[in-house]
Amino acid sequence: MAALKDAGVMQIDHLIITHWHGDHFGGLAELAARIPIKQFIDHGPNVQPGAAADEFLQKTYPPLYAKATHTVVKPGDKIPAAGLDWRIVASAGQVLKTPLPGAGKPNPYCSQFKPGENNAEDPQSVGASLRLGSFAPFI
Repeated sequence: MAALKDAGVMQIDHLIITHWHGDHFGGLAELAARIPIKQFIDHGPNVQPGAAADEFLQKTYPPLYAKATHTVVKPGDKIPAAGLDWRIVASAGQVLKTPLPGAGKPNPYCSQFKPGENNAEDPQSVGASLRLGSFAPFI
């Protein structure tokens, strides 16, 4: 909250919950009590049952997004944000069928990547691509 205050942020326009692990949704109710959130974005139902996530999705989450917009995204969706090209590239186990413009080549920053047990912790996760002018960091 201190960082938001220092930056002059008065509300969160778009908040993505990438997946239903406690370290990704655990403080959401407390955050929403301290700052308005206009849109909650996620991949939809939990398909990896866990008591904490299931209870959160049944009891805590619906009252939070009842005061806002709740969007279940799919690959190809765009998040409306002035000046950004913000696209969903993965969600609920699905990915884009064709690469985004300028994409589709191996990422040289991932050349040392080796598949392993922990590389696909939650294949349901929401993945997004952001582009601001010629600056295009990837999430």
